[in-house]
Amino acid sequence: RIATDGTIPNLTLFISVPLDEILRRQVIKKGIDRMESSGIQFYEQVLNGFNAIANAEPNRFVIIDGVPAIQTIHNAIWNIIQQRFSNELSS
Repeated sequence: RIATDGTIPNLTLFISVPLDEILRRQVIKKGIDRMESSGIQFYEQVLNGFNAIANAEPNRFVIIDGVPAIQTIHNAIWNIIQQRFSNELSS
């Protein structure tokens, strides 16, 4: 909050991927970066943290299923943006 001077976004999108899917993708990718090498406990903490924020701020925070195809996720995100900001987009 210090870096953003207390500014809070109107909308936060969290693309949620279950742990088993994360592990499956890492095997397919055949290589992991620094963040990916942090282990399952790290991912559990991140997921729990984002879910806690989503529960505390349901009007701002939207969880999107990160398992489907990229185009499906893209469409879900675009639909949310259009619904939330339809007045601004039509101006």
